[in-house]
Amino acid sequence: MPFDPELLALLRCPISRGPLRLSDDGRWLISDEAHVRYPIVDDIPQLVAEAAEPLKGES
Repeated sequence: MPFDPELLALLRCPISRGPLRLSDDGRWLISDEAHVRYPIVDDIPQLVAEAAEPLKGES
């Protein structure tokens, strides 16, 4: 299920409080400010600091 752009505009990174963007494959929310990504599991973003993974060049 694609992410609603209006919802994405409201979501913020729990670490940096900055905006998030959707990865090209639609499986991650990415915080460019914190250099981390958050998984989307069963269409639910896991927006807790413990779920964050360091960015490794994904887009």
